[in-house]
Amino acid sequence: KLESERLESEQAFLKAKEQENKRKVALKKKLEHERGNAGNIESQTKIEVGEDIPTQTQEQLPKSRVRLNEREIYDLDYAIVKAKDLKPSFTTGGTQKRTDMNEEQIKSISNNFDPKKIFGSGGFEDLPIVLNDGQVIAGNHRIQGMLNFTPKSRYIYDKAIKEYYHIDLKPDELLVRIPNKRLNNTEINNLAASSNQGRFNSESDHAIAVLSHYEAKLKELENKLDADSIYSLKNIVAKNLNFDKATHPNVTDSNLALLMYNMPRTKTQGIELLNRWQKEFSNDIKSYEKVKKMFVDNAGSFHNLIHDMNFPKVSLNAYLSDIMDRSFANLKNYQTTSESLKDLSEKFYKTSSLEMFEKSDQSTSDISEILGSAVARFARFDDPSKALFEALKSDNIKKGLKEFKIADATKDMFNPDSKEFKDIDIYDFTHYLLMANREPNENNPTLKRLIEAVKDMQKESEKGIKKQKLETPSEWGHNYSEFKNDGLGAINKLLETKKGFVAGAFYKEGLGDIDLVWGTPKTKDSNGYGLAHILERRISNEMKKGLSETEAKEYAVNIVKSIPEVLEKGTKGTDHLGRVFVDYGNKRVGLNNEWKNEKLENHWVISSYELYDTEKQALRSTPQAITKEKTFNSLNSVEPNPITNGAKKQESEQANAKKLAKLESEKGIKRDYSDTNLSIDEIKKLIDESPNNGKDIIVIGNDNLTPEIVEYIHKKHAKVGIERLDEDEITAFNFTYPKNAKAIIDYQGIQHALNKHEINSPSVKFSKQLPITYEDISNYRDIVKNADETIKRDNRIISYKQVNGYFVVVEQINRNKSEFIFKTMFKEKGDYKNAPDYKKNIKERK
Repeated sequence: KLESERLESEQAFLKAKEQENKRKVALKKKLEHERGNAGNIESQTKIEVGEDIPTQTQEQLPKSRVRLNEREIYDLDYAIVKAKDLKPSFTTGGTQKRTDMNEEQIKSISNNFDPKKIFGSGGFEDLPIVLNDGQVIAGNHRIQGMLNFTPKSRYIYDKAIKEYYHIDLKPDELLVRIPNKRLNNTEINNLAASSNQGRFNSESDHAIAVLSHYEAKLKELENKLDADSIYSLKNIVAKNLNFDKATHPNVTDSNLALLMYNMPRTKTQGIELLNRWQKEFSNDIKSYEKVKKMFVDNAGSFHNLIHDMNFPKVSLNAYLSDIMDRSFANLKNYQTTSESLKDLSEKFYKTSSLEMFEKSDQSTSDISEILGSAVARFARFDDPSKALFEALKSDNIKKGLKEFKIADATKDMFNPDSKEFKDIDIYDFTHYLLMANREPNENNPTLKRLIEAVKDMQKESEKGIKKQKLETPSEWGHNYSEFKNDGLGAINKLLETKKGFVAGAFYKEGLGDIDLVWGTPKTKDSNGYGLAHILERRISNEMKKGLSETEAKEYAVNIVKSIPEVLEKGTKGTDHLGRVFVDYGNKRVGLNNEWKNEKLENHWVISSYELYDTEKQALRSTPQAITKEKTFNSLNSVEPNPITNGAKKQESEQANAKKLAKLESEKGIKRDYSDTNLSIDEIKKLIDESPNNGKDIIVIGNDNLTPEIVEYIHKKHAKVGIERLDEDEITAFNFTYPKNAKAIIDYQGIQHALNKHEINSPSVKFSKQLPITYEDISNYRDIVKNADETIKRDNRIISYKQVNGYFVVVEQINRNKSEFIFKTMFKEKGDYKNAPDYKKNIKERK
């Protein structure tokens, strides 16, 4: 009997353990979407660290220190750097964790510097903290103010440095702090975000800071939070996220962090939309605070619903930022809920039968709008937070689903269309929210029409999923359709499963849907394709450079996580062989719309990812650069068909031969069109079709370099010759190939000049500089030829031209002893001979 009881007890234990494991697996599956939230944590932002700038570490000074919490303490060295090497930033991303620039703060530092506000303050408030490459971790406003010092402020600064630190600085030097040890990506991000704690210029600054502050605890928070009231729930969140037991939990900050964590980084990012809507509600700040508080207070409710295994198909966080965006918009645009419902009903019910849901991204947007309006309704209640809390409680959702005949605990055996709770999707959940907290037996025709529209959307969505399965290759595996239009979530999903694909993971205007496929590494039977092949190549390349396998894998994963940014912000292009790509900075994502020589219907797929060294970036569109990587833009996983490919290759070669013959017959075989008046279209065609490297680079002629062509070169990421160099220029630099020596301009030089000196740049806003335009750049060679003075420094040539109260400076670089390439250009008021830059160049020229 005892043995029987023991076996029974053991079986019960094993059964319970098995059920618990199943529950964990099921929860993990639902939380796969949350893996996409890694992009919301600021420590995951990839920081591209460049080459070290020259520094003079001040060993005689005791180290400074900043403390994030009891675990994260960083020692800092004092160091002297050249002011020109520092890189303050006011664009969100990288080491900049603010979203707004405070111009008054910069002016105050530059015009009325007060050392007592900075020196000796300790922590982040003291001297700026920078990375070894000059990027600013803490103190972007302080650095920019110091770069714009008036003579009076500079004098006060130098004097204070002497008094505080016993250091004599040169006029072009600044004293900063640099981390004593090299920091990894996470440490850099955490330092940058924490530096803004308590010093927020905006709502978004606050959100970014708290998101970083609670990062470690947010990652651990995977359990459902049981609470019987909204007050209790807020405090449970705060208690769970509080890692410093010596301090009292901050309820508002911890709940804001959790809310932001559960929002995917989409076009309506939760972080950015807080700023936007606060400005929109500037005349009605109470309404703004009402909506914001309702969402922040219910951060735990959203967290619970995302983790609720009663509703595994409701991935609410995919819609959360859109819901908050639409909730703000709804309250702003409508006086009452009735007006909102009427407008939505007319918009969607009348058009639902007119195939308005053909585009799945449109239907996603539509359901977000209706869902946002359903949530916005609660903001009009006497206690919005409590009302929404009650509506989002699991038991109340089940009760409502049953009451409104949407779903039940079990299927109705007499109704094949009936659903169980576990089967409801985002459309069913929207239906529930539209009905929740209404008067019993409320007769509202407008509401009924809107619910019918939601049902129509649901049917169209289901059709789209079925149709999609027929249009994608079976070799790709399972389509994780829940990650459609969630690029980062799709990447994280495929990294975890290492199989399958996501149809429409991305969308880009002018291209449409872009799929992401896991694919396969290179094998004896396959050249490799998809994300697996991209990772394989990146890992291999980095290990050849000396990284360990672990480091190379981490690097490769961070690289592929930049694909969403490239596709969102990049420019579409086509190389000379007709292959489509999207370029952003030094990154290129290759796209293909064919599989095994058959065209994919209405969508593209990511086929390659290239990362270019900035010095070699201009070579990337050359035939040599593309041929070298035979897998570039190649998706096919099998060996090419020699007959089909041979015919296609022959056709391609014939087409290229015809193109070249046409070009040569029209223009001859020369590469210099300085003596030819070309139309804008002819110039653009030359730029598009001609080689752009070495001796074969096209020279369009200085007269043909118009503002429109400068803009075209800039936007097309192109490079082109302007004219042959004259004898004096060739002699000055002892060119290796004097006959081929040319003046060249490329998009990088244009980008550099505009970034630093266009109308909205800090250099123009806060100093004596005048803005640089495309027209100014189009005249840069005339400035060079008619310069009042030209200075040669190493491989640089700097030309100065005085013009009616201001002067123009053009800088060119001698590259490869065969070309002068445009580097930058700026204009400044005054006499160039009084400019610090000129005096420095005179002193240091060789």
